[in-house]
Amino acid sequence: MERGPPATAVHQIRKAVADLRRRIPGGAGLLVTDGPGYRAAVADEQVDLSRFTRLTGEAREQFAAGAAAQAADLLRRALALWRGPVLAGSGGATLAAAATALDERRLAAAEQLFQLRLDQGESRELVVELRELIVEHPLRETLRGQLMLALYRSGRAAEALEEFGRVRDVLVAELGIDPGPRLTKLYEAILRDSDELTGPEPQQPAAVPQTPVTAPSLSTLPYDLSDFTGREEELRTLLRHAAEPCDGTRIVAVDGMGGSGKTSLAVRAAHQLADQYPDGRLCFDLRGYSPARNPCSRPPCSAPCCAPSASPTSASPRTRAAGRPCGGPPSRAAGCCSCSTTRATPRRYGRCCRPLPAVWSWSPAGRG
Repeated sequence: MERGPPATAVHQIRKAVADLRRRIPGGAGLLVTDGPGYRAAVADEQVDLSRFTRLTGEAREQFAAGAAAQAADLLRRALALWRGPVLAGSGGATLAAAATALDERRLAAAEQLFQLRLDQGESRELVVELRELIVEHPLRETLRGQLMLALYRSGRAAEALEEFGRVRDVLVAELGIDPGPRLTKLYEAILRDSDELTGPEPQQPAAVPQTPVTAPSLSTLPYDLSDFTGREEELRTLLRHAAEPCDGTRIVAVDGMGGSGKTSLAVRAAHQLADQYPDGRLCFDLRGYSPARNPCSRPPCSAPCCAPSASPTSASPRTRAAGRPCGGPPSRAAGCCSCSTTRATPRRYGRCCRPLPAVWSWSPAGRG
């Protein structure tokens, strides 16, 4: 017989609640005084039990509608909310009864999920999970029957018959009764190797469409400047020239003094045009103003940096600086060159397939 609460019970509860309010973030608004007691002011989705009730209810609705796979998924999510015995500890008969009722709901959901998985063709995958739950609840005949069926469908009929012997011994020893008619009927069906125990073929996962693997786009462009400012009119002019049709390779030159931002402007435009040139974007430094380095002495199209073409695995030393292989089909690639002032450039590189003056050149597909 339980003893009554101590005389200091009310004071102890108030002290414990005050301590919780200090420890829990926002505890003053979470644990509120309600009449002579206290209440946790939380939304339904903040309480695992409320979420479990909602998910199991939705699972029943999906199962009734014939959507077994969706019902199984909902039950999995509901059972994943449990992280140990509910209301564990010494809380008296009232809390023990509430904990027993809640645990019964969990077991019922677990049994329903196992049955749905058996109906979907699973068997071998369930054996370990069923054994673990049977250790905790050795008198659950439903779980024992599901384990026997999973073993039988896994080609382990002898172990299924042994399982029946074990549950019979437990029931006789603990309760003085034999297994129920459903479990006995299943045992007899296994003995006969009945066709009615044959399960459906396991459902194969839906085939995932294979995405074509494309070679990575080649890009030797410098990083774009995140704080690029100004030059709006010049940038619009470059982009407008890039969109104009032409009979040959499109070449646009940017002229200016050293350090005036020609390369930054060209790189900015190249990044904005990148999606129009998926085969590649190339940048060549002609070293017009590089300290302690001489300007390039040979055409860029024969330089090692010009060898990669649209596909890194099929590099060609004949690739033009503008991104089009000499004598080959058009390639959707763009080229960007950085050098000094522009007037000497056409003469110096006059043998490079086409003149490559100054800072910028490109050749979009279908435009020459």
